[in-house]
Amino acid sequence: MFFGFLAIHLCQRSKLLWAALAMSVGISIKMNLLLMLPGFLLLLVKGTTLPKQIFGVVLMIGVQFLVAMPFAAAGYSSSYLAKAFEFSRVFIHHWTVNFKFLPEEVFVSTGFAKLLLGLHLAILFAFAHLRWCRKDGGVFQVIKKWSIASAVSVLPLVGVTLSVSKAKKLDQRGNLDPNYVADVMFGCNFVGILCARSLHYQFYSWYFPTMVYLLFSARGIPAFGKVLLLLLIEVSFNVFPSTPGSSALLTACHVTLTVGYFLSTFKAGKAKRV
Repeated sequence: MFFGFLAIHLCQRSKLLWAALAMSVGISIKMNLLLMLPGFLLLLVKGTTLPKQIFGVVLMIGVQFLVAMPFAAAGYSSSYLAKAFEFSRVFIHHWTVNFKFLPEEVFVSTGFAKLLLGLHLAILFAFAHLRWCRKDGGVFQVIKKWSIASAVSVLPLVGVTLSVSKAKKLDQRGNLDPNYVADVMFGCNFVGILCARSLHYQFYSWYFPTMVYLLFSARGIPAFGKVLLLLLIEVSFNVFPSTPGSSALLTACHVTLTVGYFLSTFKAGKAKRV
């Protein structure tokens, strides 16, 4: 998570290419940073122009190639890819902290995995459309404005100049609001935690440092309730081995926090030039 939080810090300082490097290094160490990747890509779209966006993506891919090179040189490229990005892995029901209340046959089924994936994508879209892109008119308006802004930034390279009003394109010249960066990255990560097929005890470190921000950004939950939620999540992770009751409690806390966070109004801070 060190590289994930480093990437967030760099995004808050509008150093997106360095953030892309940190993200990719972190992903090469532990795949859980993929949970933040959709949020980072949104920041990349809103925070810089198309040439830098392309360079950032190429940089991230390049890091993965560099990490894979020793394995490829030894003739293990297929094995490396299969294990480094093992999305089809089936987790052991005994060790799950979040879904122990489900029957084992349901927990290990492909249908349950597909349901969680669909739910993950749907919740991410809802957050992106109604929260993170709301100021720009939603996801589809961001795509439209991004397309126009990209054309404006690239066409001059071939001798074509477009004159477009600011309202019709994304403003990618200013610094990203640090509070917005935290909102997107922490929220994106937590949605992934909510829909994770299995959480193990050590996975608590993936999102514990973000809990205070998430809880006190949530709406409709009194301060006492927020503190109680934090304590109940802590209790759930301290039951060993997990039980159907402790995992049901953890999932209920995650759902409650997600709903409260989704219903809250994002309060922008003031971006400073650094």
